[in-house]
Amino acid sequence: QNPIPLGNILLFTQRGGLNMRSFEFDVMADSYVSVDRNLVADHMTQTGIIQVAFQNGRPDILWGVKNNGDVVGVTFKAKEDVSGWHRHTFGGTDAKAKSVAVIAMPNAHDQVWFVIERTINGIIRRYVEFFEDEPVIPEFEDFYTGAANKVSDLNTYQNAMFEIQKEYIHLDSALTYDGTFAGIIAGATMTPAATTGTGITFTASAAVFTSSDVGREIWKKAIDGVGEGRAEITAYTDTTHVDCRIKKAFNNTVVMAVGNWYLTTASLSGIDHLEGETISVVTDGSKHTQQTVLNGSISLDQQSSKVHIGLGYIGLLKSLNIEGGAANFGSAQSRLRNIEYTTIKFFNSLGARVGTDRYNLEQLSFRSSAHATNRPSPLFSGNFPAIFPEGTEIEKHFYV
Repeated sequence: QNPIPLGNILLFTQRGGLNMRSFEFDVMADSYVSVDRNLVADHMTQTGIIQVAFQNGRPDILWGVKNNGDVVGVTFKAKEDVSGWHRHTFGGTDAKAKSVAVIAMPNAHDQVWFVIERTINGIIRRYVEFFEDEPVIPEFEDFYTGAANKVSDLNTYQNAMFEIQKEYIHLDSALTYDGTFAGIIAGATMTPAATTGTGITFTASAAVFTSSDVGREIWKKAIDGVGEGRAEITAYTDTTHVDCRIKKAFNNTVVMAVGNWYLTTASLSGIDHLEGETISVVTDGSKHTQQTVLNGSISLDQQSSKVHIGLGYIGLLKSLNIEGGAANFGSAQSRLRNIEYTTIKFFNSLGARVGTDRYNLEQLSFRSSAHATNRPSPLFSGNFPAIFPEGTEIEKHFYV
Protein backbone atom coordinates (compact mmCIF):
# COMPACT_ATOMS: atom_id res chain seq x y z
CA GLN A 1 0.00 0.00 0.00
CA ASN A 2 1.19 3.51 -0.80
CA PRO A 3 2.90 5.51 1.98
CA ILE A 4 0.80 8.15 3.73
CA PRO A 5 2.24 11.68 4.16
CA LEU A 6 1.77 13.29 7.57
CA GLY A 7 3.43 16.67 7.95
CA ASN A 8 7.10 16.14 7.12
CA ILE A 9 7.07 12.34 7.56
CA LEU A 10 5.82 9.36 5.57
CA LEU A 11 3.95 6.51 7.25
CA PHE A 12 4.11 3.03 5.78
CA THR A 13 3.65 -0.61 6.74
CA GLN A 14 6.73 -2.81 6.73
CA ARG A 15 6.79 -5.82 4.40
CA GLY A 16 4.42 -8.42 5.80
CA GLY A 17 2.39 -5.75 7.60
CA LEU A 18 3.88 -6.60 10.98
CA ASN A 19 5.13 -3.09 11.79
CA MET A 20 4.12 0.49 11.20
CA ARG A 21 7.08 2.71 10.40
CA SER A 22 7.72 6.35 9.54
CA PHE A 23 10.27 7.72 7.10
CA GLU A 24 11.56 11.02 8.43
CA PHE A 25 14.58 13.28 8.66
CA ASP A 26 16.76 12.95 11.77
CA VAL A 27 18.61 16.18 12.52
CA MET A 28 21.15 14.44 14.76
CA ALA A 29 22.00 11.83 12.11
CA ASP A 30 21.74 14.41 9.31
CA SER A 31 19.94 11.85 7.17
CA TYR A 32 16.59 10.17 6.64
CA VAL A 33 15.77 7.28 8.97
CA SER A 34 13.04 4.68 9.33
CA VAL A 35 11.41 4.83 12.78
CA ASP A 36 9.58 1.85 14.28
CA ARG A 37 6.19 3.19 15.41
CA ASN A 38 5.42 -0.13 17.14
CA LEU A 39 8.38 0.16 19.49
CA VAL A 40 6.24 0.25 22.65
CA ALA A 41 3.25 -1.64 21.23
CA ASP A 42 4.55 -4.38 18.95
CA HIS A 43 1.72 -6.69 20.05
CA MET A 44 -0.83 -4.46 18.32
CA THR A 45 0.10 -5.60 14.81
CA GLN A 46 1.34 -9.14 15.41
CA THR A 47 -1.08 -10.79 12.97
CA GLY A 48 -0.25 -8.28 10.23
CA ILE A 49 -2.00 -5.23 8.78
CA ILE A 50 -3.74 -5.72 5.43
CA GLN A 51 -5.14 -2.22 4.87
CA VAL A 52 -4.70 1.27 6.32
CA ALA A 53 -6.48 4.62 6.02
CA PHE A 54 -5.57 7.99 7.50
CA GLN A 55 -8.10 10.23 9.25
CA ASN A 56 -7.33 13.93 9.44
CA GLY A 57 -9.01 15.56 12.39
CA ARG A 58 -8.72 16.18 16.09
CA PRO A 59 -6.59 14.16 16.55
CA ASP A 60 -5.03 12.53 13.46
CA ILE A 61 -5.49 8.74 13.48
CA LEU A 62 -4.05 6.05 11.23
CA TRP A 63 -6.49 3.13 11.09
CA GLY A 64 -5.43 -0.40 10.23
CA VAL A 65 -7.37 -3.60 9.50
CA LYS A 66 -5.53 -6.75 10.58
CA ASN A 67 -5.50 -10.22 9.07
CA ASN A 68 -7.64 -11.57 11.92
CA GLY A 69 -10.36 -8.92 11.44
CA ASP A 70 -9.34 -6.72 14.37
CA VAL A 71 -8.93 -2.97 13.95
CA VAL A 72 -6.11 -0.92 15.44
CA GLY A 73 -5.47 2.78 15.40
CA VAL A 74 -2.49 4.93 16.18
CA THR A 75 -3.13 8.54 17.17
CA PHE A 76 -0.44 10.95 15.98
CA LYS A 77 0.84 14.34 16.95
CA ALA A 78 3.70 14.30 14.48
CA LYS A 79 5.21 17.69 15.34
CA GLU A 80 5.30 16.84 19.04
CA ASP A 81 6.51 13.28 18.27
CA VAL A 82 3.63 11.84 20.30
CA SER A 83 1.69 8.73 19.35
CA GLY A 84 -0.55 6.19 21.06
CA TRP A 85 -1.98 2.84 19.95
CA HIS A 86 -5.52 1.62 20.59
CA ARG A 87 -7.42 -1.52 19.65
CA HIS A 88 -11.07 -1.63 18.57
CA THR A 89 -13.58 -4.47 18.60
CA PHE A 90 -17.03 -4.47 17.03
CA GLY A 91 -20.34 -5.70 18.39
CA GLY A 92 -22.02 -8.84 17.13
CA THR A 93 -21.22 -12.52 16.71
CA ASP A 94 -17.85 -13.24 15.04
CA ALA A 95 -17.52 -9.57 14.02
CA LYS A 96 -14.51 -8.98 11.75
CA ALA A 97 -13.40 -5.88 9.86
CA LYS A 98 -12.68 -6.53 6.18
CA SER A 99 -11.85 -3.08 4.88
CA VAL A 100 -11.41 0.55 5.95
CA ALA A 101 -11.67 3.84 4.06
CA VAL A 102 -11.77 7.54 4.89
CA ILE A 103 -14.03 10.13 3.25
CA ALA A 104 -13.40 13.87 3.56
CA MET A 105 -16.51 15.69 4.83
CA PRO A 106 -17.65 19.31 4.27
CA ASN A 107 -17.25 20.07 8.01
CA ALA A 108 -13.45 19.55 7.68
CA HIS A 109 -13.63 16.24 9.57
CA ASP A 110 -12.83 12.94 7.90
CA GLN A 111 -15.40 10.16 8.24
CA VAL A 112 -14.11 6.62 8.78
CA TRP A 113 -15.95 3.75 7.05
CA PHE A 114 -15.59 0.00 7.56
CA VAL A 115 -16.88 -3.18 5.97
CA ILE A 116 -17.83 -5.43 8.91
CA GLU A 117 -18.61 -9.14 8.59
CA ARG A 118 -20.89 -10.71 11.23
CA THR A 119 -23.04 -13.75 11.77
CA ILE A 120 -26.62 -12.46 12.05
CA ASN A 121 -29.39 -14.94 12.85
CA GLY A 122 -27.08 -17.75 11.70
CA ILE A 123 -26.23 -16.08 8.37
CA ILE A 124 -22.88 -14.46 7.51
CA ARG A 125 -23.49 -10.88 6.40
CA ARG A 126 -21.35 -7.89 5.53
CA TYR A 127 -22.38 -4.35 6.47
CA VAL A 128 -20.90 -0.99 5.50
CA GLU A 129 -20.74 1.25 8.59
CA PHE A 130 -19.13 4.52 9.66
CA PHE A 131 -18.10 6.28 12.85
CA GLU A 132 -20.63 8.96 13.77
CA ASP A 133 -19.29 12.44 14.58
CA GLU A 134 -19.51 13.34 18.25
CA PRO A 135 -21.64 16.37 19.18
CA VAL A 136 -20.23 19.46 20.85
CA ILE A 137 -20.87 19.27 24.60
CA PRO A 138 -21.96 22.49 26.37
CA GLU A 139 -20.07 23.84 29.36
CA PHE A 140 -21.83 25.00 32.53
CA GLU A 141 -19.88 28.27 32.39
CA ASP A 142 -21.56 29.08 29.06
CA PHE A 143 -24.89 29.52 30.86
CA TYR A 144 -23.74 31.94 33.58
CA THR A 145 -26.13 34.91 33.88
CA GLY A 146 -25.26 36.27 37.32
CA ALA A 147 -24.17 35.37 40.83
CA ALA A 148 -27.78 35.14 42.07
CA ASN A 149 -28.96 32.85 39.26
CA LYS A 150 -27.19 29.57 40.01
CA VAL A 151 -30.38 27.48 40.24
CA SER A 152 -31.90 28.80 37.01
CA ASP A 153 -28.54 28.63 35.20
CA LEU A 154 -28.11 25.01 36.30
CA ASN A 155 -31.60 24.15 35.04
CA THR A 156 -30.87 25.77 31.67
CA TYR A 157 -27.55 23.93 31.43
CA GLN A 158 -29.15 20.58 32.28
CA ASN A 159 -31.84 21.14 29.64
CA ALA A 160 -29.17 21.82 27.02
CA MET A 161 -27.08 18.83 28.12
CA PHE A 162 -30.17 16.59 28.04
CA GLU A 163 -30.74 17.42 24.37
CA ILE A 164 -27.08 17.02 23.41
CA GLN A 165 -26.73 13.67 25.21
CA LYS A 166 -29.44 12.27 22.98
CA GLU A 167 -27.11 12.71 20.00
CA TYR A 168 -24.36 10.37 21.27
CA ILE A 169 -24.15 7.06 19.37
CA HIS A 170 -21.79 4.42 20.75
CA LEU A 171 -23.32 1.32 19.17
CA ASP A 172 -22.39 -0.71 16.10
CA SER A 173 -24.62 -1.23 13.06
CA ALA A 174 -26.87 1.36 14.69
CA LEU A 175 -30.14 2.96 13.66
CA THR A 176 -31.77 6.04 15.20
CA TYR A 177 -35.36 7.08 15.80
CA ASP A 178 -35.51 10.88 15.93
CA GLY A 179 -38.92 12.14 17.03
CA THR A 180 -38.34 15.52 15.41
CA PHE A 181 -37.90 14.02 11.95
CA ALA A 182 -39.93 10.81 12.14
CA GLY A 183 -41.97 10.27 9.00
CA ILE A 184 -44.06 13.29 8.01
CA ILE A 185 -43.33 15.22 11.21
CA ALA A 186 -40.49 17.03 9.45
CA GLY A 187 -41.86 20.34 8.21
CA ALA A 188 -44.65 20.68 10.77
CA THR A 189 -44.99 23.15 13.62
CA MET A 190 -46.92 22.40 16.84
CA THR A 191 -49.04 24.71 19.01
CA PRO A 192 -50.46 23.90 22.47
CA ALA A 193 -53.71 25.61 23.49
CA ALA A 194 -52.60 25.89 27.14
CA THR A 195 -49.55 25.30 29.31
CA THR A 196 -51.23 22.93 31.80
CA GLY A 197 -54.37 20.85 32.14
CA THR A 198 -56.21 17.91 30.57
CA GLY A 199 -58.13 17.75 27.31
CA ILE A 200 -55.81 20.41 25.90
CA THR A 201 -55.85 20.67 22.09
CA PHE A 202 -52.55 20.55 20.22
CA THR A 203 -52.55 21.76 16.62
CA ALA A 204 -50.06 20.74 13.93
CA SER A 205 -49.47 22.82 10.80
CA ALA A 206 -49.50 19.70 8.60
CA ALA A 207 -51.13 16.26 8.58
CA VAL A 208 -49.14 14.51 11.31
CA PHE A 209 -51.42 12.45 13.53
CA THR A 210 -53.17 9.11 13.17
CA SER A 211 -55.64 7.37 15.47
CA SER A 212 -52.86 5.00 16.60
CA ASP A 213 -50.97 7.92 18.16
CA VAL A 214 -53.09 7.82 21.33
CA GLY A 215 -50.68 7.08 24.19
CA ARG A 216 -47.72 8.72 22.51
CA GLU A 217 -46.40 12.03 23.81
CA ILE A 218 -45.52 15.48 22.47
CA TRP A 219 -42.36 16.96 23.98
CA LYS A 220 -41.06 20.48 23.59
CA LYS A 221 -37.38 20.55 22.70
CA ALA A 222 -35.10 22.73 24.81
CA ILE A 223 -33.25 25.12 22.49
CA ASP A 224 -30.03 26.39 24.09
CA GLY A 225 -31.48 25.12 27.36
CA VAL A 226 -34.76 27.05 27.07
CA GLY A 227 -38.14 25.36 26.64
CA GLU A 228 -39.94 22.58 28.47
CA GLY A 229 -43.19 20.67 28.32
CA ARG A 230 -44.59 17.15 27.87
CA ALA A 231 -48.10 16.07 26.96
CA GLU A 232 -49.68 12.62 26.54
CA ILE A 233 -52.08 12.21 23.61
CA THR A 234 -55.44 11.06 25.03
CA ALA A 235 -57.76 11.50 22.04
CA TYR A 236 -57.46 11.77 18.24
CA THR A 237 -59.54 14.39 16.43
CA ASP A 238 -58.04 14.56 12.94
CA THR A 239 -54.63 14.55 11.25
CA THR A 240 -53.78 18.02 12.60
CA HIS A 241 -55.51 18.00 16.01
CA VAL A 242 -55.25 15.85 19.14
CA ASP A 243 -56.30 16.28 22.77
CA CYS A 244 -53.64 15.83 25.44
CA ARG A 245 -53.05 15.54 29.16
CA ILE A 246 -50.13 17.79 30.01
CA LYS A 247 -47.69 15.85 32.20
CA LYS A 248 -45.06 18.58 32.49
CA ALA A 249 -46.05 22.22 32.13
CA PHE A 250 -45.07 24.01 28.92
CA ASN A 251 -43.24 27.28 29.47
CA ASN A 252 -45.56 29.07 26.99
CA THR A 253 -48.11 28.51 24.21
CA VAL A 254 -45.92 29.92 21.46
CA VAL A 255 -45.80 27.91 18.23
CA MET A 256 -43.07 25.27 18.42
CA ALA A 257 -41.04 25.66 15.24
CA VAL A 258 -40.16 22.88 12.83
CA GLY A 259 -37.66 20.57 14.54
CA ASN A 260 -38.33 22.06 18.00
CA TRP A 261 -40.73 19.35 19.20
CA TYR A 262 -40.82 15.57 19.43
CA LEU A 263 -43.45 12.91 18.86
CA THR A 264 -42.29 10.07 21.08
CA THR A 265 -42.50 6.32 20.53
CA ALA A 266 -42.52 3.16 22.65
CA SER A 267 -41.78 0.73 19.81
CA LEU A 268 -39.44 0.55 16.84
CA SER A 269 -39.57 -1.37 13.56
CA GLY A 270 -37.38 -1.68 10.46
CA ILE A 271 -34.54 -3.42 12.33
CA ASP A 272 -34.48 -6.41 9.96
CA HIS A 273 -30.69 -6.22 9.54
CA LEU A 274 -30.34 -7.35 13.18
CA GLU A 275 -33.12 -9.94 13.21
CA GLY A 276 -32.79 -12.39 16.09
CA GLU A 277 -29.99 -10.43 17.76
CA THR A 278 -29.99 -9.17 21.34
CA ILE A 279 -29.31 -5.49 20.86
CA SER A 280 -28.41 -2.55 23.09
CA VAL A 281 -30.78 0.40 23.32
CA VAL A 282 -30.14 4.01 24.36
CA THR A 283 -33.24 6.14 24.99
CA ASP A 284 -32.88 9.89 25.43
CA GLY A 285 -29.25 9.59 26.47
CA SER A 286 -29.83 6.81 29.01
CA LYS A 287 -29.14 3.07 28.90
CA HIS A 288 -32.25 0.94 28.30
CA THR A 289 -32.61 -2.79 28.95
CA GLN A 290 -31.40 -4.96 26.09
CA GLN A 291 -34.00 -6.19 23.60
CA THR A 292 -34.20 -9.09 21.13
CA VAL A 293 -35.27 -8.18 17.60
CA LEU A 294 -38.36 -10.13 16.52
CA ASN A 295 -39.84 -9.59 13.05
CA GLY A 296 -37.66 -6.50 12.75
CA SER A 297 -39.21 -4.82 15.80
CA ILE A 298 -38.66 -4.14 19.51
CA SER A 299 -40.68 -2.58 22.33
CA LEU A 300 -39.46 0.04 24.81
CA ASP A 301 -40.22 0.42 28.51
CA GLN A 302 -41.28 4.06 28.15
CA GLN A 303 -42.08 6.77 25.63
CA SER A 304 -38.84 8.18 24.20
CA SER A 305 -38.03 11.10 21.92
CA LYS A 306 -34.72 9.87 20.49
CA VAL A 307 -33.64 6.23 20.43
CA HIS A 308 -30.43 4.59 19.24
CA ILE A 309 -30.39 0.83 18.73
CA GLY A 310 -27.48 -1.39 17.71
CA LEU A 311 -24.91 -3.93 18.78
CA GLY A 312 -23.12 -3.14 22.01
CA TYR A 313 -19.44 -3.58 22.77
CA ILE A 314 -17.21 -3.28 25.82
CA GLY A 315 -14.53 -0.62 26.15
CA LEU A 316 -11.72 -1.65 28.50
CA LEU A 317 -8.75 0.22 29.94
CA LYS A 318 -6.09 -1.84 31.73
CA SER A 319 -3.26 0.02 33.41
CA LEU A 320 0.36 -1.02 33.24
CA ASN A 321 1.76 -2.69 36.33
CA ILE A 322 2.01 -0.01 39.01
CA GLU A 323 5.70 0.78 39.64
CA GLY A 324 5.56 3.49 42.26
CA GLY A 325 8.83 2.70 43.98
CA ALA A 326 9.42 0.85 47.24
CA ALA A 327 9.18 2.25 50.77
CA ASN A 328 12.97 2.32 51.09
CA PHE A 329 13.30 4.18 47.77
CA GLY A 330 14.47 1.05 45.96
CA SER A 331 12.89 -0.69 43.01
CA ALA A 332 9.29 -1.90 43.28
CA GLN A 333 10.08 -4.91 41.09
CA SER A 334 9.01 -8.25 42.67
CA ARG A 335 7.63 -6.48 45.75
CA LEU A 336 4.08 -6.80 47.05
CA ARG A 337 1.91 -3.80 46.30
CA ASN A 338 -1.66 -2.68 46.74
CA ILE A 339 -3.88 -0.03 45.15
CA GLU A 340 -6.17 1.43 47.78
CA TYR A 341 -7.19 4.69 46.18
CA THR A 342 -6.80 6.44 42.86
CA THR A 343 -8.26 9.34 40.94
CA ILE A 344 -9.40 8.73 37.37
CA LYS A 345 -9.85 11.52 34.84
CA PHE A 346 -12.98 11.08 32.72
CA PHE A 347 -14.15 12.95 29.64
CA ASN A 348 -17.83 13.20 28.69
CA SER A 349 -18.67 9.93 30.44
CA LEU A 350 -22.07 8.66 31.60
CA GLY A 351 -20.75 5.88 33.83
CA ALA A 352 -17.99 3.34 34.35
CA ARG A 353 -17.00 0.28 36.37
CA VAL A 354 -13.57 0.15 38.02
CA GLY A 355 -11.49 -2.23 40.10
CA THR A 356 -8.34 -4.33 40.27
CA ASP A 357 -10.22 -7.58 39.54
CA ARG A 358 -11.75 -7.61 36.06
CA TYR A 359 -14.41 -10.07 37.24
CA ASN A 360 -15.44 -7.92 40.20
CA LEU A 361 -15.67 -4.30 39.07
CA GLU A 362 -17.52 -1.63 41.04
CA GLN A 363 -20.00 0.70 39.35
CA LEU A 364 -19.22 4.41 39.57
CA SER A 365 -22.09 6.88 39.63
CA PHE A 366 -21.66 10.48 38.50
CA ARG A 367 -25.15 11.49 39.64
CA SER A 368 -25.52 14.11 42.38
CA SER A 369 -28.43 15.67 44.26
CA ALA A 370 -28.29 18.65 41.89
CA HIS A 371 -29.26 16.50 38.88
CA ALA A 372 -32.85 16.05 37.73
CA THR A 373 -34.25 12.66 38.77
CA ASN A 374 -36.28 12.04 35.59
CA ARG A 375 -33.26 12.24 33.29
CA PRO A 376 -29.85 10.62 32.95
CA SER A 377 -27.13 12.45 34.85
CA PRO A 378 -25.22 14.91 32.64
CA LEU A 379 -22.06 13.61 30.97
CA PHE A 380 -19.17 13.95 33.39
CA SER A 381 -15.74 15.40 32.67
CA GLY A 382 -13.12 15.70 35.39
CA ASN A 383 -11.41 13.78 38.17
CA PHE A 384 -13.34 11.10 40.04
CA PRO A 385 -12.05 9.17 43.10
CA ALA A 386 -12.13 5.37 43.21
CA ILE A 387 -11.41 3.10 46.19
CA PHE A 388 -10.11 -0.44 45.66
CA PRO A 389 -10.64 -2.91 48.55
CA GLU A 390 -8.62 -5.82 47.13
CA GLY A 391 -5.41 -7.09 48.77
CA THR A 392 -1.71 -7.06 47.90
CA GLU A 393 -0.08 -8.74 44.89
CA ILE A 394 3.24 -8.60 43.07
CA GLU A 395 1.47 -7.70 39.81
CA LYS A 396 -1.16 -5.00 40.30
CA HIS A 397 -3.33 -3.38 37.63
CA PHE A 398 -6.59 -1.51 37.65
CA TYR A 399 -9.36 -1.77 35.09
CA VAL A 400 -11.90 0.76 33.83
